[in-house]
Amino acid sequence: MNVAFDINDNDEIIDGSTAEIVGTVPLTTFAGVNTLKGGINIYKRVVDEEGTIVEDDSIFKVQVALDHITESGLKIWFDTYEVDSSGEIVTPTEEQLTHWINTTTGEITETEPTGYKDKVQVIDAEKGIYKNANGVLYGVNGKTPVYNDETNYIGSGGYGNVSGYTNVLDIQDNWMIRIVNVLAGTTYEVTETQTNGMQPSYVYWHDNAFSEEHIVIGNAASNIRVTNKIVNRKVVIYKTDMNNTTPLANAGFTINGAPLTTGENGYTAVIELPTSGTPYDLTETTPPDGYNVLTEAVKVTVSSSGVTYIQLDYNGGNPQTAEQDDDGNYVVIVRDNPGTILPHTGGSGTSRYYLLGSVLIAGSLLYEYSLRRNNRKRKEVK
Repeated sequence: MNVAFDINDNDEIIDGSTAEIVGTVPLTTFAGVNTLKGGINIYKRVVDEEGTIVEDDSIFKVQVALDHITESGLKIWFDTYEVDSSGEIVTPTEEQLTHWINTTTGEITETEPTGYKDKVQVIDAEKGIYKNANGVLYGVNGKTPVYNDETNYIGSGGYGNVSGYTNVLDIQDNWMIRIVNVLAGTTYEVTETQTNGMQPSYVYWHDNAFSEEHIVIGNAASNIRVTNKIVNRKVVIYKTDMNNTTPLANAGFTINGAPLTTGENGYTAVIELPTSGTPYDLTETTPPDGYNVLTEAVKVTVSSSGVTYIQLDYNGGNPQTAEQDDDGNYVVIVRDNPGTILPHTGGSGTSRYYLLGSVLIAGSLLYEYSLRRNNRKRKEVK
């Protein structure tokens, strides 16, 4: 028995066409609907200021929003893969597949279990990340070792679900998120919500099809690459008093492993800091003359939009914006805390106490000397 379909000039089945069963049995007709579906691939790339691809193991977050969902109860599944710089999925060798996942219990073993299972490569056992022979990552974006887990889909109840068909997912520069079972005609938007201080840019394209719209095309992959650029910011540290009226020389700092020292004008040399989602610790190692060392590090955040910093004991610990000088350097102003000054002039300070202590010590020694001398005289008289 054969089935005949209505086809177009390109030998494609016509959507909504009628199929006929042809054979030795009585001719029967039935109506069939050809539902076209496609997929979405989201890639991540991190580049330096020259556009060269660099390695970056920090986690970014992307928001995936789909609309035009026309099929009730449709679950749009996704998985996360490791890919190389060209976007090809990186699959492990047989030698790298050293462990097994019991996909019924979720247990990880070195010996092959019975029942449902998946052979995997250990990526990060502490974080519970494993990769199977197809390059799918377990332990990422809700992908658990249990086979019947139902979190890896876009929609209500799915991992990272925000509302409806909007989810927020993790991605790294060597990961690709593949979304499948998406109806043709579905429109989508991908927005990076955690940029780690780097300015994102987006490139869209389709495999085996062309469209300038962000729309899923049947039997074709829709691709998005989110690229983040690491931008170095030129930063200088300026050490001053609480009123920002007196520059303080000879203050020593470290930031990002580099030592810095303020000159007579209160400024350090210029240092370049890459954009980062994690603040840098600006730690004072040597205080200026007459000052105590700051006990708390100043938190310096370098992002694509500029430089901000927090000095906990100034401005209520609220973020401050580093202004740029005439050379385009971002100036981080570090002020001394009230009460850290040990004055040498202009007040009693500690000098009187040093002097008093010296007098007391000298008096004690003189008294002891007098007692010994009197004792010797008494012995001579006897």
